[in-house]
Amino acid sequence: MINELNKAIFQQYKGSVYSKDSPLYYREAPQDAAGSWVVYTFVGKTNDEWAGGKNDNVKQIDIQFGIYNDTDDGGLAAGVLTDAVSEVFDWCTLNIEGYQCVSVKPNAVGGVELVDGFWQCIILYEIDLVKE
Repeated sequence: MINELNKAIFQQYKGSVYSKDSPLYYREAPQDAAGSWVVYTFVGKTNDEWAGGKNDNVKQIDIQFGIYNDTDDGGLAAGVLTDAVSEVFDWCTLNIEGYQCVSVKPNAVGGVELVDGFWQCIILYEIDLVKE
């Protein structure tokens, strides 16, 4: 399930014009990341919840996207990239093998903040899936 979901998220982002200049990473960016980048991770699920049961036909997945930028511009580039990530994922339909994507709902968007020398913003999504 996680592999299929990762593949769908990367495909969705790769199809956007933003992917060339602002790469997407799962769980963490490389130490030498520079410019703008996006990191996503799944939140709020235990391994047992991921596995589910044989009758577990509906899944709700929470995803956190972290948008980062190291440009000294007062957070402008991070804000622009946050809007871009929203444009790509808000209410999109992900193609996930073995599942029908019911919705990708934005739950929350944080403000742009300077943390440890990087401008960052967080977007939370809820993805509802039905097993085919």
